[in-house]
Amino acid sequence: MYNNMDKSVFKDFNNIYFDFLNFLKRFSNGDKMFNDFYRKSYIIKQTNIKLIIKLWYDNITLLYNKEIEEGNIDFFLNKNYNLENNKIENFDTTYNINLYINFFRKQYNVLDNTIIQSFIHYVQQLNKLSLIYFKNDI
Repeated sequence: MYNNMDKSVFKDFNNIYFDFLNFLKRFSNGDKMFNDFYRKSYIIKQTNIKLIIKLWYDNITLLYNKEIEEGNIDFFLNKNYNLENNKIENFDTTYNINLYINFFRKQYNVLDNTIIQSFIHYVQQLNKLSLIYFKNDI
């Protein structure tokens, strides 16, 4: 059973996650792939909201906590994600991080630094909340 702290962290995570999606949507230039991901995230929110924090924790926080906490954007821009994607069973191409990283790589060079720092801040907040929620000190 979840305690009040868990509920609060869970609620904060989901609020920030959907704020982050809306932030990203402003810079997606109507990208079909992103719009599909955005729509599917809202469907998950209605049907199985706990899946979002679980997927984030398993596929982002556990793999990249150190780099996220350091704000090491170069790590993510230069990394080849094919190995991680191939290890995930039943990996849906909708969640293929390569597609999103490649999209971000293209946008990165034309974005203002304040936008990039906001992006990093969102990811760091989500990372910290998922660690607290799953009570893990990596």
